[in-house]
Amino acid sequence: MNRKELIDALADKTGSSKA
Repeated sequence: MNRKELIDALADKTGSSKA
């Protein structure tokens, strides 16, 4: 899992837009 995927997962969980 790369950093972008981690950010995507985090953004999805928090409901924020993807960084």
